[in-house]
Amino acid sequence: MHSIFVIAYFLELQNEIFVRLYFQNILKYVDYRVYLHFIVIFLHFLFARLKYYYTFDPEITPKSFNHAKNDL
Repeated sequence: MHSIFVIAYFLELQNEIFVRLYFQNILKYVDYRVYLHFIVIFLHFLFARLKYYYTFDPEITPKSFNHAKNDL
């Protein structure tokens, strides 16, 4: 029973060391790279939505919108 507490303490200490290393070392250059990545993805979808809403070219609009018109 005593060895279980020792193993649990060792795992907790290892977890604490890992979390501390994660926040000290990795977060230094994960900060701007990951956030820049998500900002670029967000801007890509935002401009894709804007282009989709403000384009009236039937070549770019999806076929589902023109499907009923083409069947007539």
